[in-house]
Amino acid sequence: MTLDLDALDPLECPGVGSPVDFGLSSSTVIEAISKLRRVNGFTAFEVVEYNPEFEENRKTYEILVDLCLSLVRMPAFQGVSYQRSFECSFSD
Repeated sequence: MTLDLDALDPLECPGVGSPVDFGLSSSTVIEAISKLRRVNGFTAFEVVEYNPEFEENRKTYEILVDLCLSLVRMPAFQGVSYQRSFECSFSD
């Protein structure tokens, strides 16, 4: 599954590649992710369009942390060893 951060409201998540007014709230996205625990075979999650150049007071980063925590708390990941990492890549 891929989450494009451009879909989130830029008032909450300013650190995105192409902000769009009136996007989804972070609470709506976290709620939707929490429902993934019902999906059999869910194995991967990707977040795209984070752009720290547009970040304001780490707002988007903190929401990303909340999103990641909601994922690793899912029953499917209980007992699974995972590595905490953060990778940014930029292209022109």
